[in-house]
Amino acid sequence: MESIVGKFRYVKINAYHSNYVRLTSDEEFFKILASRENEAIFLLDKIEKMGYDEHEKESRRNTDFMVFVDGLMYIRDGFGYKTLEDRMEGDAKGFNGCCLKVRFRKGKIMVNEGEFWDESSSSYDGDVFYYAKSLGYNDFQDYLDAIKRGFGNLKIDERKKAAELGCNNMSEYEEYQQMEALMREAGFDSYKEYTEARSLGFDRQKYATYASIKKIKEKYAFSTFQETHLFLILNRKSLPREKDLSDIVDLLEKESPMDESRIRYGKPPEWYGKNMKSEKQIEAFLSGSKQLSGLGVYHTERKIFVSFSDHSLLVDGSNIAYINIGREQGAKPSAKNIELVVDKLKHDGFSEIKVFYDASLLNITEDRDCLAKLENEGIAKPVPAECDPIELMIKYAKDQGSFIVTNDELKAWSERDSWVRGNINRFRIALTIDNGVVKFTGQYEGMDLGSFRNLEDEDFDFKSLSSDTSRSQQ
Repeated sequence: MESIVGKFRYVKINAYHSNYVRLTSDEEFFKILASRENEAIFLLDKIEKMGYDEHEKESRRNTDFMVFVDGLMYIRDGFGYKTLEDRMEGDAKGFNGCCLKVRFRKGKIMVNEGEFWDESSSSYDGDVFYYAKSLGYNDFQDYLDAIKRGFGNLKIDERKKAAELGCNNMSEYEEYQQMEALMREAGFDSYKEYTEARSLGFDRQKYATYASIKKIKEKYAFSTFQETHLFLILNRKSLPREKDLSDIVDLLEKESPMDESRIRYGKPPEWYGKNMKSEKQIEAFLSGSKQLSGLGVYHTERKIFVSFSDHSLLVDGSNIAYINIGREQGAKPSAKNIELVVDKLKHDGFSEIKVFYDASLLNITEDRDCLAKLENEGIAKPVPAECDPIELMIKYAKDQGSFIVTNDELKAWSERDSWVRGNINRFRIALTIDNGVVKFTGQYEGMDLGSFRNLEDEDFDFKSLSSDTSRSQQ
């Protein structure tokens, strides 16, 4: 029977009687083919028995590629391939020599774990190639990985489904199939989440809480859930803006979840990761954690964590630079005054601080390095000559509810702007500077006790995540 497959013409035979030469090189065989383009390639289609036990015998096709030239048959091993094109494709995709690692027998694939291959289990590269293609694989390394994970006899789509479900091997996939009904009954859609919840001793509701906290932990790169717990306590709006260390420690301890299998020892579950076991360690975290730097400031001497206010404060640098200086002929404004005010506001827990001043101030102040420092920190900003710093700050006060720190009574603005006249006592903060000590007057104290910044609005009940891991493991 003749057939044209790709480039070559093939003729199947079941025997030959001519003299032959068995070539060991593909290169030599292809040279002969190139010189005899119109000659057929004979394909030995002989059935051969395998195995020594009568009951174990199975059949296989003993494929060789042959070309007859000048009375001599030139033979090249076919390695189980049906055509030379298939064999070249197999070689390109890594199947060359694959039978040193895996074998195909009785319609199934087996992996070589290092033991000696019995002749009864021998097969060809082509057998593995065709079987892999029938399952949807086009690359041997990808297929070998599937085999080692136990997926060697599954179609590639089934293997992908197992991977999407979080199953790393066939054992886990079989377990998933057995447990899928239980998983659905428990309210889970993901096998990975279901197995994690089981290992933690959580039902669906507890696991949802755990997963939400875990996202926050990863978002801020905390090392443990205990650190995340402390962070969320500091975010809590129901607590005062100033939080005593003793209160923080007490809340952290009282709210910690417990593993009921370890409760006699007073231990939280392993997933919680209690890496701060003493007040000293908690204090070190409060004062040194980069993740808390956007939330507030810990004052070591007072043992108090002060959350940053959510108010924006605008500092009238041009006015404050002249406090205690006066504007008589030759008087030099003090940029140090501005620095003292900013430091005081930072100390009191404000982070949204902006200093506006006339551009000319930088040229006439003696301690201009103070202004340069604040500019480098992104706090101070000179206002162009054509702009009025007060006008700009009043606009912020109107649009964003900002407060203005200034001793300017804004009389001229009150006369021509009804909004300023009606709100000046709310947004204006006056001050004094005495021997380097800054004191604010008016409603500053009331504002200081107002709302504060938090980075996460949602709060969680850590205590509800107590569980009995010994029972969940059973």
